[in-house]
Amino acid sequence: MPPLRLAKLARHMAASSMSPLADEPRRWWDSVAGTKHTYIHPLVGGAEAFAPGRGLPTLVVCGTQPGPTLLVTAGVHGDEYEAMAALHQVYATADPAQLRGTLVLVSCANVDAFLGGVREGVVDGANLARVFPGDASGTLTERVAATLMRDFLEKKPDLYCDLHSAGRIMRMIPVCGFLVK
Repeated sequence: MPPLRLAKLARHMAASSMSPLADEPRRWWDSVAGTKHTYIHPLVGGAEAFAPGRGLPTLVVCGTQPGPTLLVTAGVHGDEYEAMAALHQVYATADPAQLRGTLVLVSCANVDAFLGGVREGVVDGANLARVFPGDASGTLTERVAATLMRDFLEKKPDLYCDLHSAGRIMRMIPVCGFLVK
């Protein structure tokens, strides 16, 4: 992504009404029917102390009627910008009145790598896609994985979609994979 578009995405993410990290932000599982909200989801293990500003930008649309929960993550690799931008566009146009259930969007799972404009974490050099289930007392990337496991995946969304692209240096053909159990 050209530097200008990257800067625009970063500004949009910062200004997209993300509530500042509070002692107790309203978590996605506490969403109120018929509402939309954003917040920075804190990392497990007190990661804020050694890596400030690395919480998970989370966008939530809660429909007016009960229904399934769709969890979508983007930015597991910090240089995969397309899905991050797409999730912000989805959130901006989503109407809770037209939705049954809850849409949970983690628009940048690897904030550390995104801020560095690279694929893997800057603080520890780890690839988030390779450290699951993570470790609540491990490196920053391991704590991100542990947070995604504990606070998102283990909450049992009805459907989980992890969006990827080729990043800045790779090329790939469009692909969609799924697992049915």
